[in-house]
Amino acid sequence: MDAVNVKRKFIYVFLSVVMISVVCSPAISDVIVLQNGHKLTGHIISERGDKYQIETLYGVVSVQKSQIKQVRFEPPQKNEIIKAEILLSSGEWGKSFFTYLNALNDKSTSPAQVARSIENHQERILRAIPELTQNEKRHLCLIIENLLPNVRDDNEFCFFSGQVYFTLNERNKAFKTFTALPPEFYKKHKQRKKFVQLFFQRFIDDLLDKQEFARALEEIETIQNVDKSVGKSFEVILYLHWGLNLRSNGDYEGALKIYTEKLFPLAPAIARNRIELTFTELISNAREHHNYKEAIALLERYAPEYLPESYEKNLSEILFSYGNWLLSEKRYDMAHRIFERYYQYQSPQVEKTLLYLCEYKSRASRLADKDYSGHYELAKFCLDKNLFDKAIEEFKKSAESPEYKENAMIQIRLITERLEIDLFNQAMKLYEMAQYVKALDVLQELQKKFPNGRMASDADKLARLCQDGLKDEMWRRPYQAEVYYQQAERLYFLGDYNSALDKLNTILTLYPDTPAGDKARNLQQRIAQMVHLASLEGVKLNIDTSRIPHLPPSQKHKKQLEKELKSLISELDKF
Repeated sequence: MDAVNVKRKFIYVFLSVVMISVVCSPAISDVIVLQNGHKLTGHIISERGDKYQIETLYGVVSVQKSQIKQVRFEPPQKNEIIKAEILLSSGEWGKSFFTYLNALNDKSTSPAQVARSIENHQERILRAIPELTQNEKRHLCLIIENLLPNVRDDNEFCFFSGQVYFTLNERNKAFKTFTALPPEFYKKHKQRKKFVQLFFQRFIDDLLDKQEFARALEEIETIQNVDKSVGKSFEVILYLHWGLNLRSNGDYEGALKIYTEKLFPLAPAIARNRIELTFTELISNAREHHNYKEAIALLERYAPEYLPESYEKNLSEILFSYGNWLLSEKRYDMAHRIFERYYQYQSPQVEKTLLYLCEYKSRASRLADKDYSGHYELAKFCLDKNLFDKAIEEFKKSAESPEYKENAMIQIRLITERLEIDLFNQAMKLYEMAQYVKALDVLQELQKKFPNGRMASDADKLARLCQDGLKDEMWRRPYQAEVYYQQAERLYFLGDYNSALDKLNTILTLYPDTPAGDKARNLQQRIAQMVHLASLEGVKLNIDTSRIPHLPPSQKHKKQLEKELKSLISELDKF
C-alpha cells in the first residue's frame, strides 16, 4: 500500500513539473492521453484543485487529474504548428500566421505538416480573408509562397492556395497555381472544375479588356493543358476580340489574317461570318477614305477562298466606286483601266457606258473652248455611244460657230425627241408590268426635262392611268400577298425550301408593306437559321443559299458582340 502511495506521489510531482514547464514555456504543446484512450492536444494553462485547464484547438477544457494516463511532449517544430492552429482557431490571425512563419523558418519543420495543418482550417481562412489587415494578408501570402514549392504533390493545398490568391485578387498567382494542378484532379472534383473555369473566364476577359491578346493566347495554351474544352472555347473568343480590335483600328488585313489563319480552323462558320463583316466594313471604309487599292488587294487575296459566293459582287462594287472617284478626280486613263476590270464581272450584253464616259472626259479635257470642229466630232462620238446628255452639251458648244450651228441644232432636236420617247416608252413598259410607282417616277422625270415636249399630253394621260392602277391595287395587294404566303408556307412544310424561298422573295419584292410581308420575313429568317445551324453541325441541306437575301451586319457594341459570339459558340460541335 505504501509503495502505491509513493508511486502516486511521484506521478503527481512529475505532472506538476510538467505543468510548470508548460506554463512557463508557452511554445510547448502536449499530447495528453486519457484513461479511455482519447488524446488531447494543447497547452496545460493552469491547475485548479484536482483538475487541469487545457487550451485545445476547440477551446479551453477541464480534465480531472485522475482521468490522465500519460502526458507526451511533442517536438518543438510540431509544437509551433499546434500553437499556430490554436491561435488560428481562436481567430488570432496575425499571431497564427506569424507562428506558422516561425515554424517554416525552422529547417527541421516538415512543410507537409504545416500544409496539412492549414488545410484543416482552409474554409475559416478563406472566409476571414476580406477582414484581414494588409499585414496579415502579406503574411498569409508568404506562408503560401514558402509552402508551394515543397508540397507540389499536395493537390488539396495547391487548390486552396489558388483560392487564397483569387480571394486576395492576386490573379496572376492564382492562374499559375490552378494551371499547375493535373487534369486528373479536375476530373475528380466537378464543382472545383466549374469554379476554376469561371476564374479562367474572368482572367482571360481581363487580358482581353487590356488588349493583351498575345499574352492571352499564351495563357489559353496553358489552360488547354488543364481542360482542352475550355481552352478551345476561350481561343475562339480571343480571336474574335482580337479581330474586332484590329478592325476598330482600321487594320483590316490584320483582322483577316486572324480570322483566316487562326479562327477558321477552329470555327469555320463563325470565321466566315466575321470575314464577311470585315469585307463590308472594308468597302465602306474605302468609299469614305478613298483607299480603294487596299480594299481591292484584300478582296482578291482572301474572298475567293473564304467567301467565293460574294467575291465577284463585292469586287465589282468596289471597282465601280473606285472608277467613279477617279473620274471625279479627272484621272481619266486610270478610271478607264478600272472600269475595264469592272466590266469583266458584268454580263457581256451590258453596255460599257462607263468606258465611253472615261474616253469622252479624257477627250473633252484636251479641247479648247473655241475648237468647234473638235466639239462637233466629240458630240458625234457621244451620240454613237448613247451618251445623249453629253452629246447635247457638245453640240451646243459647236453651235456657237456659224459653220456647225444648223447641223448641231438639228441633232439636239433629234436627240431631245429620242430621249423624250425613250422615257415615255420606259414608263409605259413599267405601267404594263403594274409597277405603277416606278412608272410615275419616270413620268415625273420626263415632265421635268421636257415640260413642253411632244409627249407631254400622253405623259399626263399615262400618269392618271398609273394613279388609277395604284388605287385599284391598294385593296387587292394584301389578299394577293396572303395567297403567295400560304403557298410558301405549304412548300416549307413539304420540305421544298427553294420553291418556298421563291414565293417569299416575290412577297418581299412586290408586297413588303403588307401583313403577309412581315410573316414572309419571319419564315425567311427561320429557313436562314436552319441553314446556318446545319452548316455549324456539318450537315449540308439542299437549299440554294443565293435565294436568301444577304443582310449586311452592322458594327456592334462590345457587349452585344460578346452575346452574339456566345450564342454562335454554343452551337459549335463539342471540342
